[in-house]
Amino acid sequence: MSQFISAVTGYGSFTGSFYLTDLFDVLVIAVFFYAALLLFKKTRSLPILVGIGVVIILYGLSQFFSLTLTSAFLQSFFGAFFLILIIIFQEEIRRFFESISVLGSRQQKERSISLKNFLLDPIIQAITNLASHKVGALIVFTGHENLERHLEGETYLDGLISQTLIESIFDSSSPGHDGAMVITNNRIAVVGAQLPLSRNFQEIGKGGTRHAAALGLAEKSDALIVVVSEERGTISVTQNGELKKLDGAEELASILRKFYKEKYPTQSESVWKRVLIKNLTEKVSAIVLAGALWFFLVFQAGNIRRSYEVPISYRDLAENLVVEDSKDRLVIVTLESRGQSFDQLDINSLNLSVDARDFKSGDHTIHITDSMIRKPFAFDIININPPEINIHVNEYSLADLPIKADIIGTVAPGRRIQQVVITPRNLPVLISDGLERTPLSISTNPIDVTGLQSTVSRQATFSLPSGVRFQNNSSIDVAVTIVIRNR
Repeated sequence: MSQFISAVTGYGSFTGSFYLTDLFDVLVIAVFFYAALLLFKKTRSLPILVGIGVVIILYGLSQFFSLTLTSAFLQSFFGAFFLILIIIFQEEIRRFFESISVLGSRQQKERSISLKNFLLDPIIQAITNLASHKVGALIVFTGHENLERHLEGETYLDGLISQTLIESIFDSSSPGHDGAMVITNNRIAVVGAQLPLSRNFQEIGKGGTRHAAALGLAEKSDALIVVVSEERGTISVTQNGELKKLDGAEELASILRKFYKEKYPTQSESVWKRVLIKNLTEKVSAIVLAGALWFFLVFQAGNIRRSYEVPISYRDLAENLVVEDSKDRLVIVTLESRGQSFDQLDINSLNLSVDARDFKSGDHTIHITDSMIRKPFAFDIININPPEINIHVNEYSLADLPIKADIIGTVAPGRRIQQVVITPRNLPVLISDGLERTPLSISTNPIDVTGLQSTVSRQATFSLPSGVRFQNNSSIDVAVTIVIRNR
């Protein structure tokens, strides 16, 4: 209990442990929670989700307060938790990922029509006439979610909306009159579609197969479905898993206008108003849940500090300048982050990069700042040692010098060195402009041929004189072949 009070009252410690990455972390999870809450609310599965949430919170509290028995019992439950979750919510999970996949897609943009351009009058007039003549009808108005996997036996039409066309499709002599008509993007997309049937007999009540089909699709998508009863001539609508009988055409028009206003709001409406006010309860709940999850799983893990030796590199250095070896070749950097972050840290990703574009020949003192150090985003720099480094920059000229092999020793009796072949024969080197005497060639380190009886090839090494160095400190690949023959 004292640990909890300390964590809550220790505001300074808490704010010192909250990073910018934590804010993004919480917001991302909050978005997922928000989408899940909306989906489960539509599918009437929210009470089950709340029950699972209570169990998760109870497990977190048992871990926090060291309730060993409760923690062990719930831990055995969580062993099969994800399997249970998939079995219970398999339809909701699939619908959740389908909703994510259509965000920003071309199909989503094509459906974004304004209410003022939607042909409501011929639809409402046609439905009213069908009801007055007791002609059964089933009309689906699509929302944002894709309906293709829920439809069977459909015929693609892509026709313009008109009262005559709608009434003729549901005429008893029409081959597709028993199926559903789907209206998408202000057009009659398909006709004669078979919809999934609902098993919620309490909600269906005295309705027939059309009502069961309408409710079945409303349980699995965000579409609005209008049903005209063939027996009673009544008009009903289903949405979000609910079936409602309407009083007449005016109520139907009001529901359709509200549906399209919610699904496809006009540009004149305030974006910020929709973001802040719409589904405010679900948004606040999602943020609270994500924050609680962060507190129990991340904040309680605590922060860790570790020090690393970081190599120094110089970028944009002029080609004729070379940074001589300085006393400080490495800088020790102390990082702080969550414990699990260090497990994923690649040490090779740490680098101290110094901007050398303004360097000139001579001595330089470089003050190390946090911005010079390349590191993963999830880490904070706590300390840099040393805070500054001293280097010396020399100006060099490029020269292409021949190579001479330094051969020592004597080959085996009766043998002689016929030829020494050096590949390549010349090497590019940098020569300090302050060097009094420019060398005419560079020599290899001594190559001992004592006792050799046949031709050999050796990799040459070099010890360059002061003021001479290889270009870019690159590795030098020079082969010296000593051709040995009989005397």
